[in-house]
Amino acid sequence: MSTPTPRTDAAWASSFEPCEYRSAHTARTMRDECDKLERELATEREKVKTLRSALQNLVDEQNGAPLETRLIHWHMAMDEAGLALATAAAARR
Repeated sequence: MSTPTPRTDAAWASSFEPCEYRSAHTARTMRDECDKLERELATEREKVKTLRSALQNLVDEQNGAPLETRLIHWHMAMDEAGLALATAAAARR
């Protein structure tokens, strides 16, 4: 996320409330929340990257294995990925 300039802060502040102090506070609060969401998004993207990498490793390991074995491992990987994503979704609430 880019760093806001004083002009950006002033524009945000003027768009919230007539009281300059409260509007500046609101603008800072909003920016802090946006920064927090950006960090959370980066964390979730890293989790997805890790899950995809683990799945690709599993696929690479299972190349050449009997179809039944590959299918069982694929289902296990999908269950683990689904659980990880559900846990991440629950943590966001």
